Amino acid sequence: MLTGHIEMVSGFWQRWDETFDLALNAAIKDGRRDGEAALRFARGLYLADQDRFADAVDSYRAALTIYQDLGDVVGQTQALTLLGETTRLLGRFTEAAGYLRDALELARESGDRYGEAGALRDLGGIYRWQHRYAEEEQSHREALEITRELGLRADVARVLRKLSVAVRLQGRLAESEQHADDALRIFEELNLSKWKARTQLSLAQTRIEQGLYADADQLLTAALTKFEETGSMGLSAEVLNTMARLRLAQGRHEGAIACAERALELRRGLGQRLWEASAFRVLGQVHRDQGRYVEARACLDEAITINGEYDDGWAQADARRTLASVDRAERRFDDALQQLGVALEIFRDYGDRWAEVETLRDLAETYAASGDQTQAKELSRQAREIVRALQDPVAS
Repeated sequence: MLTGHIEMVSGFWQRWDETFDLALNAAIKDGRRDGEAALRFARGLYLADQDRFADAVDSYRAALTIYQDLGDVVGQTQALTLLGETTRLLGRFTEAAGYLRDALELARESGDRYGEAGALRDLGGIYRWQHRYAEEEQSHREALEITRELGLRADVARVLRKLSVAVRLQGRLAESEQHADDALRIFEELNLSKWKARTQLSLAQTRIEQGLYADADQLLTAALTKFEETGSMGLSAEVLNTMARLRLAQGRHEGAIACAERALELRRGLGQRLWEASAFRVLGQVHRDQGRYVEARACLDEAITINGEYDDGWAQADARRTLASVDRAERRFDDALQQLGVALEIFRDYGDRWAEVETLRDLAETYAASGDQTQAKELSRQAREIVRALQDPVAS
């Protein structure tokens, strides 16, 4: 069914591609460079909305070259910003950061406040990948201040949605909920249904962490319906993967597998290998919980491989923690300790103290299960000391 849906949407893409080609050829024939740039820019937006990110990058680059030839600074800033966001979605994070920093510098030099806000907003996504959540939050807050100053309500809501995620990742769930609710209200008032669905997805992730599973399910179902209606297969896959996490939390293992496998099918149809890793991690957890350790190990190994291909060390470490729990269940304590040792060093390199705490606790549990109570107690003590320092940094 999903394959048929992809083929149907591809037919629509082809007709729109032909329309853009006709308009571009006319602009080129007439020598209208500004018109050509605008069309290539618009085509990039259209391609990105259809999850065709590699084609979108080519279109934005062509627009950027023309804007540079014309000396159009505002056009350059917008093209650089969208190149940054789109290459991020392709998993080319270092390249994306370069585009966004160039956009931010150009916007600030030219006094382009709108361009500055857009670059700051999307730089937050780079900080998130780097797990620098406080810097992500600061970047979004600066963007929020500018968009409010300019009176751009839709842009305010877009930033609020991202800010909601940034504070959720720091454990501030009530604040995350408030920002998401504010964004939802604006999108509803402006009748921006697709952005509303994106925000429902973000809010559902907060609801899962709050343990409000029924609310999360309702939000995810509404978001999935909208994304399927609009042919947004990448976003549909993201919702399905979140649904898989929800089903796992509810103990509905078969439902979790069905959602994760549907998400994988969509990602593969779009050629988005990077984003397959999260589905493999969920599948690994489900198989582990059901005692299917061979299947769990295969899924987690694949997640680690994909994360390695895209230099996502944090996600690799997270998968290694889960793999260690499989080793521990099979009483392969040396293997579990090795996996956890690697994960611990990665989390320390990222400066993620809470992940360090969880890994120390995993290590303590593994040593205790292997019979080494002395080492288990020492690691538990180290975890408690970090928690105290995090909860009361002045006292520490």
